[in-house]
Amino acid sequence: MKMIKMILALFLISAISSCKEFLDVKPDAKLAVPSDKLLYLQLMLEDHGTMNMFNPAASDLAVDDVFIPGDKWTALLQAQRTSANAYIWDKDVFNDIDLTDWATSYKAILYSNLILEGLDKLKEESGQVLWKELKGAALFHRAHANFNLLQTFSLAYSEATADNTPGLPLKLSSDINEKLPRASVRQCYDHVLADLEESKTLLPKTVEFKTRVSMTAAAALLARVYLQMQQYELALRNAEEAISASPVLIDYNTLNADAAFPLNRFNEEVIFHSIITGLSGTTPNFGRVSTDLYEMYRPDDLRRTVYYRQSAGEVFFKGSYNGSTSRFSGLATDELYLIAAECYARSNNVTAALNRLNKLLVNRWKTGTFIPLNTPDASEVLSLILDERRKELAFRNRRWSDLKRLNLEPNRQKTIIRNLNGSVYTLEPGDKRYAMPIPRKVIEASGIEQN
Repeated sequence: MKMIKMILALFLISAISSCKEFLDVKPDAKLAVPSDKLLYLQLMLEDHGTMNMFNPAASDLAVDDVFIPGDKWTALLQAQRTSANAYIWDKDVFNDIDLTDWATSYKAILYSNLILEGLDKLKEESGQVLWKELKGAALFHRAHANFNLLQTFSLAYSEATADNTPGLPLKLSSDINEKLPRASVRQCYDHVLADLEESKTLLPKTVEFKTRVSMTAAAALLARVYLQMQQYELALRNAEEAISASPVLIDYNTLNADAAFPLNRFNEEVIFHSIITGLSGTTPNFGRVSTDLYEMYRPDDLRRTVYYRQSAGEVFFKGSYNGSTSRFSGLATDELYLIAAECYARSNNVTAALNRLNKLLVNRWKTGTFIPLNTPDASEVLSLILDERRKELAFRNRRWSDLKRLNLEPNRQKTIIRNLNGSVYTLEPGDKRYAMPIPRKVIEASGIEQN
């Protein structure tokens, strides 16, 4: 094991290079695979710093849930402010920063492609269970990274415009010297779906560690992707499949709301664990919870105290499913209940929608205080569900995606306004800034189209 780890370390050290193309790392794909071939590939796959710890973060700073006071904004160092510029939807967000949402996601894609290429060379071992599980996991991670990139750097998926909207350079190999144009949004989503559908056929039903990938995780991510595409029947099918395998919801009455971090890492609701990259503007030193969001919680809603703490009249987030200041961005059962509820409501199945929503909420309110929601109006039920998505999934990097897709519906559009040290910043529905600027170094090296 020590020898394998040493080889892996030497491989990774040899891979480091300047960001001349898409990534900060440059692999030596010709490096010989050591004797314990599958184990070597598994070690690469389980580099959690690449696969689980650096999901995009800038979009979580750009939403209406976060508030940065003027004095805190002024206090941000220049290097920090560049990344924090996502807060005001500025064109200078990632420039002159090496660890960007683009680079970390493409690094995960690089690792996935290296693993898939290594597995392809080991076809004689394709009958092994581990071979299949590794391929399934690599496909999942590639799909997950591409989907995250689409949420950050592309406009919302719309069936009417998907063929003409710029998406991502689709990297299907580990050769970063290959220059690729941006594929269309439709091509990118089709690629994500193909990877996930194949991964479901290869992954195990259960895994020992929640940083690993299961069949349930693939179904849960498919539900998330299909929801973003407004393909509600398929989103519902995958959400219900994942719920049947992982139905447990935490009763928040059992939590210590006074704790610094009431929710444990790898708790019962977590299906796949990942976190977002830390940005200065999202930390308690600078970022606050918007009044607009906080006032949505009723007094008997336990999320008001489990997710947040108050100090000197300001509200801070503490409800990460990572059990720390790092923000959870993975897949969890509560999100699946909300996806299922929304899909039922959009198909006018009000009873099923309310059943899923009430099942979640009774576990979030003080015992004996929750009155099950009951209305025959599908539109009203949908509005309730969308409000609960915002409250339940706050600071999980879901709000930006929701704003983008809901802005496609005329009656659910929202304009976000920032008042910051005398300046007013506005983000209108459908604004092209919903696709964040690609880092300047990438544009200069690749020549791809800038947002």
